[in-house]
This record gives sequence, structure tokens and C-alpha cells, in this order.
Amino acid sequence: MFKDHETPISLFSFQDIITCLTGIMLFFLLILSIKLMEITKMLEQQSPYRAEIVEWRERNELLKRQLKELAENIRTYRQRLAGAKREDRATLSIAKFRLEKKAKELRQNALKLQAEKNSKETKRTRAEVRKKQLERENEELQRVEDKLRQIRQQSRSYQENIDRLREDIRKRKHSVNVSVIGNTDKTPVVLECSRDRIRIVERSPKRVIVIQRKGAFLTEMVHEACKALKRYPPQKHYFALLVKPSAADYLPYFGEVMEKTCPQAEFGCEPILESEECD
Repeated sequence: MFKDHETPISLFSFQDIITCLTGIMLFFLLILSIKLMEITKMLEQQSPYRAEIVEWRERNELLKRQLKELAENIRTYRQRLAGAKREDRATLSIAKFRLEKKAKELRQNALKLQAEKNSKETKRTRAEVRKKQLERENEELQRVEDKLRQIRQQSRSYQENIDRLREDIRKRKHSVNVSVIGNTDKTPVVLECSRDRIRIVERSPKRVIVIQRKGAFLTEMVHEACKALKRYPPQKHYFALLVKPSAADYLPYFGEVMEKTCPQAEFGCEPILESEECD
């Protein structure tokens, strides 16, 4: 017995220590179990027999299912045998006849299914052969289309070149190019003469003066053209007359007036077609 002034012994601290140690051990065991599971899983993954182990597990599961099915079939057969023992011979004969008839029908159905299977296999083989043939034809058609596309592009390019050449030819048919042959420091001035107008074409800088026929007489147009030629000094220019057939009537008169207006000028004469122009 404790006296009044003495403190009684308390066991709560010991119980707390025991509880904490128990919790620590349980926590340690939990961590150890998780670590062991991770190590086991890692070893299984790294094991060279992992695929074989998985295969054997799948076989084991398959064997278990087959065993379960066999047990179910055995139980069913036992029930049928127990029922057959309770039946008489006539009932068993009828059941046997029905089973033989059903087995015959099943064999016929199996033969039909086998024939259908063979027919479908043949069709599938033919379809695969046809598919490969269509793929080859499609590839060949694609190559032909690519080649045809290239030919069309080339033909389009050729057609553009032909159109461009035709346009150049058309322009050349209706235009006259004047070129300077020989060593001279004089600049040519071209006079394109037609029935109703005289065009004065300067080469550099490019400039065109058009003198139209204004009345019934051609002399006014000729004098106006010769008057315009006075602005070209004969020391620096010479004149090239391009005469169309419609201007043949007044060409001699035009030459006389030019000799009087520009006595020291040099000029030459060249016939051109009515459709041609000096460009």
C-alpha cells in the first residue's frame, strides 16, 4: 500500500512505448512487403524465362478451364447415366435412335460446312489473286497517268512555244526592221510612204511623226512631209524611204520635192508590202 504522500507507480509510459514499437514494426513489415513485391516483379521481368513462365501460366489457366469443363461434362454424363438406369429398354432404344439420327444430321451438316468452307477458301484465294492483279494494274495505271501528265505538261510547253513563235512570225510578217550596214556616223530616218499618210520614224530616240492626207491632192501631204524633214540636218541624218504600192503614184514627185528641200541629203528607196509597217 502506498502512503498518502507517495506517488503511485504509472504504467502509461511503458504502454506508449510498446504501442509505438508495434506500429513501427508493422510499418516496417508493410514497407518490406511492398519492397519484396517490387523486387519479385522486377526479377520476373528481368528473368530470361519470363516469356516461358507467362506461357506456362496461360497453359495452366487453359488446363484449369478444360478441367472444369470436363468435370461439368462428367457430372452431366453421370446424371444421364443415373436417369438411363431408371428407364426401360424401349425408352433407351428410342433415345439411341434419336441420338444416331441427330449424329447423322450433324455429320451431314459438318460435310456441308466443310464444303462451304472449301468454297469460301477458294473464293478468298481468287479474291487475293484478283486483288494483287488489281494492285499491279493500279500501279501501272498510276505510272501511265504520271507519264501522261508529264506529256501534257511538255505538250503545253510546246504549245506555248508554238504560240509565241507564231506571234513572232505574225509580227514579223507585218513589220519591217531597218538595220545599218557599214561604218557611218549618220542616223537613219525612215519615211514609210502609203497612199493616205507618211510616217517619219526616228530610230534613236524612238519617235514617230504621222502626216495624214487632208484633201484630195497628195501635194499638200508631200510638202508637209518635206517641211518636217528640214529639222534633220543632212550632215547627221540620211533618209530611207519605204514605199508601199499605194504610194507609187506620187513617189517621183516626192523625190523631186525632197531634192529641192534637202539638196545635200542622202536617201535610199525600198519597196514594202501594203500590210507591213516600220517598227
